[in-house]
Amino acid sequence: GGWPVRSVGLVRGLQIPNGLQDLGYSSAAIPTLVEGTLPHNLVTMLSPRPASAEELAALCEDALRYW
Repeated sequence: GGWPVRSVGLVRGLQIPNGLQDLGYSSAAIPTLVEGTLPHNLVTMLSPRPASAEELAALCEDALRYW
């Protein structure tokens, strides 16, 4: 396969968690994750553009599982 397939193989080989789900989070935790992220200027100021709570929630949802 191409580099994406090889990259996933490398990550799996290193036993890196496959998203937030492998760290014990579920969709139910997303509102709490977003609420905890918003007050941290260091996180939100490094974003290339402002992000709303809804956008952060979508980002967390996408981060639950990568492959």
